[in-house]
Amino acid sequence: MIAITRTPHPKERPIIFENIFKPGYSPDIETYIAHGGYEQAKKALSMTPEEILNAVKASNLRGRGGAAFPTGVKWSFIKREDRKPQ
Repeated sequence: MIAITRTPHPKERPIIFENIFKPGYSPDIETYIAHGGYEQAKKALSMTPEEILNAVKASNLRGRGGAAFPTGVKWSFIKREDRKPQ
């Protein structure tokens, strides 16, 4: 078992690794799954492409480019039948 000993910065808010600094947390896959890992992936696999697109739009997720373009809007430009951008 590998222990993570670093403590987060007071202004740091880990999202993906929110449990990594908790005592006894180990970075192995079993611990990750025991703490709810992959639950959102399971949810996404049960959703239709339209439901995923609507969830991304509702999240207001933005691109990392200078314009911060909404990711859900960008994804909506892709023709489903072509499976590639226009």
